[in-house]
Amino acid sequence: MPAYVLAEIEITNPDGYKEYTAMVPATIEKYGGRFLVRGGKAHAMEGDWPGRRRVIVEFPSIEAAERYIRTISAPFGPHTDAEWRFLTEHVVRQKPDGTYRVHYDPALAVPFNAAAPHQDIDLWPVWERVRCPTLVIRGELSDLLSRETAERMKTSGPHAQVIEIPGVGHAPTLMQPDQIAIVRDFLLAG
Repeated sequence: MPAYVLAEIEITNPDGYKEYTAMVPATIEKYGGRFLVRGGKAHAMEGDWPGRRRVIVEFPSIEAAERYIRTISAPFGPHTDAEWRFLTEHVVRQKPDGTYRVHYDPALAVPFNAAAPHQDIDLWPVWERVRCPTLVIRGELSDLLSRETAERMKTSGPHAQVIEIPGVGHAPTLMQPDQIAIVRDFLLAG
């Protein structure tokens, strides 16, 4: 029974994206995947549809999709087989016809991008108004939340408690007992 992975990509670095796309087919083929849709012109039949690149990849089974997810999600850190299956099952969901679809909205960022397309948003004034106890959990290898930003979050606004998870990128899955303990201890301390 096939499984599908869908992606919506906003290309902000054309040169880097060109290099990335040269590597991707071999990775997908390695796990038995094949492209069903890979970019091309899209015409919105209803509503607004941002001009992003859409990709749909079919895998021959949930097991093949899981092997792929394990590879692309490796920065999330080490997980047991059961945890990897759990993560995969929350990325793809089986439909009544036996196919799989992504179980999240790939257009999640659309409202944010509409407010300030292709611009950084300065949220520090909002951060300064936060007055409740705040916990920031950062993966040591995160490419989205820099160590400098996390340090600033410690010394401004609510003066967050910042915990860094070693050997993990963005974002820690909070499935490991030590990661769960961080959240539990923070909540119980309040």
